[in-house]
Amino acid sequence: MNLFARHIKRGLFLGGLSGWAFAVWIIDYTGYFRFYVDSLILIIYSITGFCLAGIFISGFYATIEPVLCGRNLHNGSLCRRLVISLEIASLISLFIVPFALSRLKVQFFFSYQGLAWIIGIFVITFLLALALNKLMKDLSSMAGIPAMLILVVVTVLYPLIRNFAYESGRKEPPETIQVNENGKKIFVFGVDAAEWSIMGPLIEKGKLPHFEKVINKGASAELEIDVSGLLPFTNTFVSGILTPSVWETIATGQPETEHGIISFARYKLPLLEHRIFLPQLFVSALHDQGSLSRFDSRCFRVWELCDRYGISTLVSGWPNTYPAINMHSGFIVSNNPGADVENRISPDSIQHIIPQGAYISENEYLDNFPDLKQAFSIGINGEVSILDRFRSYGATLKNMLHSFSIDKYYFLAGMELYKRYRPEFSAIYLLGIDHIQHFFMKYQQPESFSKVDSLALKAFDDFIPQYYCKVDSMLGEILDAMDDSTVLMIISDHGQSPRSELNNSFLNLDELRNPGSYDYISGGHNKTAVLILYGDGINPGHTINDADIYDVYPTILAIMGMPIPGDIRGRVLDEAINIRQWPGFRIDSIESYGTKEYHYVEFGDEGINETLKRQLKALGYIK
Repeated sequence: MNLFARHIKRGLFLGGLSGWAFAVWIIDYTGYFRFYVDSLILIIYSITGFCLAGIFISGFYATIEPVLCGRNLHNGSLCRRLVISLEIASLISLFIVPFALSRLKVQFFFSYQGLAWIIGIFVITFLLALALNKLMKDLSSMAGIPAMLILVVVTVLYPLIRNFAYESGRKEPPETIQVNENGKKIFVFGVDAAEWSIMGPLIEKGKLPHFEKVINKGASAELEIDVSGLLPFTNTFVSGILTPSVWETIATGQPETEHGIISFARYKLPLLEHRIFLPQLFVSALHDQGSLSRFDSRCFRVWELCDRYGISTLVSGWPNTYPAINMHSGFIVSNNPGADVENRISPDSIQHIIPQGAYISENEYLDNFPDLKQAFSIGINGEVSILDRFRSYGATLKNMLHSFSIDKYYFLAGMELYKRYRPEFSAIYLLGIDHIQHFFMKYQQPESFSKVDSLALKAFDDFIPQYYCKVDSMLGEILDAMDDSTVLMIISDHGQSPRSELNNSFLNLDELRNPGSYDYISGGHNKTAVLILYGDGINPGHTINDADIYDVYPTILAIMGMPIPGDIRGRVLDEAINIRQWPGFRIDSIESYGTKEYHYVEFGDEGINETLKRQLKALGYIK
C-alpha cells in the first residue's frame, strides 16, 4: 500500500469513529433513539461529515510528508515519525472535541484559557503518538473490512438496544398517592431572569417595597443553575442557559436529558421524518424549524401531577404549555396569548373571563414607563431623537411593547382566575425582565462597557428599574389576594450580567452568528437564580445556602403535602420551614411518579405567535 493511501485510510478510520461517537451522543442526549430509521440516517450524516474531515487532515499530511522528509521516507526516519505523530494528534482531536464540548461551554474554546487547553491536549496527544509511533503508524491496518463491519453492526443495533433499555425502565405513574392534609396551597410567581444584583440596590432605595417585604419576612436563596451538556453549544450571551429547558426543570425536577426540552426549536434535516434538537452552533444555516409545545416534554409537570391526583391548579403563561392540556380540576392559559390561536386556554368555559388579546398600543405602553416615554421624545430642545440616532431601537421598542403586553396579559388572566377559584396550586410566569435586560443592560451598568453613548445613557438608564417596579406592583397584587394558607414562591430561571463580563474571548461567536448583535444585546445570562419563599410557616429573614435549581420541584411538592419521588436529584429546602408555626409539616416519599409514554407530535409554525417568533429572532435565540 502506498504512503498516500495509508494516510487516507487512517483519516477515514478515526474520522468515522469520531462521527459515530458524536452522533450517538446527540441521539442519546436528545432521546432521538426512539426514531430508529432517523437515528441510522443521522449516524450516517455524522460519520460522513467526520470522515470528510479526516480525509482532509490526512490528505494534508500525506501531501507535506514527501516535501518535509524528502528522501528520508523509510519507516524509521525521525522526520516521518514526527509527521505521522502530528497527523494522529490532529485526527484524535476530532474524537476528543465532541466530548470536550459536551462538558465545556463552546465559548471556552475561543478564550485564551481554551486556546491554552487545546494546545496542551494537542501536545500531550502528539507526545503519546510519538512514543507509540509503531502502533500509531500501523493504525490504518485496523480500518479494514472487519472493523467496518463491526461499526456497521454497532450502528444498526445501538438505537434498538437504547430504546429497549429506555422503555423497559419506564415506570407508570401510581394510581393514587397519599397527600398530607397539613400541606398548604402554593403560588409560584415565575420572573424570568430576575437578578439579585439589580434587585438589591433597588430594594435599598425603597423602590421595591413588596420584594423587600417578602425577603425580610421570608426565606431567600441564590440558586445555582446546573448547565447542561448540550446547551454549552449556544452563544455567549445566553451562556449555555436557555429559558425553555430551565423552566421545564423547575416544573419536573429533571435534567433536560430526561424531560427532553433542549432548546427553543426543533430542526428538520433532509431525509429525517422527525425534527431534532441540535446544538445551536451548528444550525445557523437551518431555517426549517418547528416551535416547541407541551408535546415535547417527556416528564410529568407538577401541575399535571396535581391534576391527576385531584388537586386544583392554575397555570398562566408558563413556557411550553401550548396547546393547553385538558385539565380535570384546573385552568391553563398557555404561552401563546394570541386571540386568534385555538387551544390556547383550557377549559373553553373560561374564555369569557380571559382578556381577549395581549397587545396594547405604543402610547399606552410608553405611559407605563415615563422615563422611556421621555427618551423617545427627546429632540424638543434641538437634540437628535433617540429613534433617529439609534435606528435599531425602533424594533427594540416593538419587542419591549410585546414583552410588557403579554406579561400584562398573563398576569391579568392568572389573577382573575386565582381570585375567582382559589386553586391549591397556582403559577404565573412573566418574561419581560429577561428581554429588557438583554437590550438595556449597558445603560443599567455602563461601567462594565468600554463605550456607551451619552445620549442613550441619559435616555435609558432607568428603564430596567422601571420594569422591576412594575413587577413589584404585580407582586403587591398577589400578596393582597393571598390567604394565610398559601405559601408564595418567587423563582427565576437564571440571572443576567453585563455581557462584557461573560465575553473573555479572542473571537466573538455572537458576531459570527449575528453580525452587529453586540451593539444592541448587552445582557447575558449567568448561573445564579432568585428564590424567595414567603408565608406562614416560613422562617423570616432566613438565607438558604447550597441550593440549586433542582431543589425547587421537591420543595413545591413538600409544601403542598405531596410525597417526594426518589428518582430526582434535588432536595427539599426544609431549613426554610418553621416547624413551630407549621407543626403538621412532614416530608413523605414515593418511589416515582413515573414517566409519560412519549409520542412525537409534529408541531410546526402554524400555532406559534409570529410576534413571539420575531422576538426570539431579535434576541438571537432562533434563526
